[in-house]
Amino acid sequence: MTDNLGSLRRDDNFWSIRYDRTYDVRAEELWFALTDVARISEWMLTEAMDFDPRVGGSVHYFWGGTDESKGTISVFDAPRTLEYSWNEGAGTSMVRFELAENADQTALTLHHDKITSDDIRGIAAGWHTHLEILQALFSGEEVAFQPRFDALTPIYDEIIERT
Repeated sequence: MTDNLGSLRRDDNFWSIRYDRTYDVRAEELWFALTDVARISEWMLTEAMDFDPRVGGSVHYFWGGTDESKGTISVFDAPRTLEYSWNEGAGTSMVRFELAENADQTALTLHHDKITSDDIRGIAAGWHTHLEILQALFSGEEVAFQPRFDALTPIYDEIIERT
């Protein structure tokens, strides 16, 4: 399945990617999945997680070994907008989640901006896979991270080459 690919854009030395998804849950339930440590760990597949839900609070993903990402929350407007810095790999980028509820569904727009060329490949396929895992949590399905990530990587590589 290659639908719902992220939209990539390159400006000068940085990349941006945007994903648009719709989840069959209320905004509060999706917000909880984005801001509760235990729930985040389920779809981001972290070994450990720190999340201080407030402006100025820290975000710290531990994926195992030396793999981690750290950031600081700059926008925390429940249940509509969450934004934080993302320090991983070659630089600091920004992640922003925007939620819009319509009846029993919630639209999610994820923006990840200021991504370096060294990091775009993994971030593009990674967020895509994590968002599918988030959907699977709500639908009761299962998505295995590594096979899906491996299938998406060459697709995003091709998009990156053309952009």
